[in-house]
Amino acid sequence: MNKTIVAIVIAIIAILAVVFGFKNYGVSDEKGDIISIQGRDFLLSEHDDIRIAFRYPIENPEYIILEADDELSEKTLVLMRKTDYDDFIESGDIPREGPPVITISAFTRDGSESALGWAERNDMVSNYGLRQGLLEDVEIGGETGIGYATDGLYAGRTSVVVSGPFAYLFTVGYLSFDDGFLTDFEDVLKTVSFQENSAL
Repeated sequence: MNKTIVAIVIAIIAILAVVFGFKNYGVSDEKGDIISIQGRDFLLSEHDDIRIAFRYPIENPEYIILEADDELSEKTLVLMRKTDYDDFIESGDIPREGPPVITISAFTRDGSESALGWAERNDMVSNYGLRQGLLEDVEIGGETGIGYATDGLYAGRTSVVVSGPFAYLFTVGYLSFDDGFLTDFEDVLKTVSFQENSAL
């Protein structure tokens, strides 16, 4: 019980750090190629430094990418709906909860470490200790890993896979199953590649 309380407190502190750090993030203005997926335009985003590429929606709704100033990961990318970002910036210095977001983080790992092993060892960032329900097998970018539900400030989903020197952590928070965040998260994960892939 005490471990759960400590984990929840740590998770809340981490969320607040992200929320109050948003204004220090750099908004991506990248220009990439666009394709239509199920009637929506998705923009290609490539990050050679962490060996990942993916697409994200730029309409219905439009997302933007922010890069977190995160000392724990090699890089953390935050996908936020443009309307939520505008509202957040317009709120100025008024303390408030940040909106639900999709995050993609890469962490250096031990070369022999599995997705499950990494998640268990890095519980403070993976929130593995806060998982709800059954552990699921997932496949992202041709790599197998684990997926699980979490519960904290927002309900959420987390997926972890390993590829090359990195462990990749994918997360999403949502207010309800009908708000579209979970669907957007799943759509983004379907486009992930861990190698150069001109078909993206």
